[in-house]
Amino acid sequence: MEYQLYKKENRYGIISQEIKNTALKFIETKYPNYATNSIQGNYYGIEFTYVDLNGNIQTKAKNRGELVPTGQTTAVNNIYDMGGNGREWTTEPCSYTTAPKTYRGGAAGELPNSYPAGYRHAVHPTYVHLLITFRTALFVRL
Repeated sequence: MEYQLYKKENRYGIISQEIKNTALKFIETKYPNYATNSIQGNYYGIEFTYVDLNGNIQTKAKNRGELVPTGQTTAVNNIYDMGGNGREWTTEPCSYTTAPKTYRGGAAGELPNSYPAGYRHAVHPTYVHLLITFRTALFVRL
């Protein structure tokens, strides 16, 4: 679904690098160096409990890659799922001609120190993977 939405609308629903960087800096007001050391969240080597879509309490076992419902991990400054769960497409350009787009962050099947929240990876925009998602952003004018 995310891939089809991305392909049809190009950048619809895809977070900008500025929004991603701003969110990470906001999280770092509570957890310094979160972008490079995001040990909280849904990562492979971490066990935690969460509430599934049916309202039941589940345990994500250690050393198991498993997506959990949005909002179940890493509630830092009211920003959810920046650590693990799914990588996110961004509008950030990449210098590689064969991989012109970038996804950011770590995913459920990875270790936190290898792929933290600020991790960048160049990839071709037609690449499809279960753990690459997108994040929407809400702008509030004060």
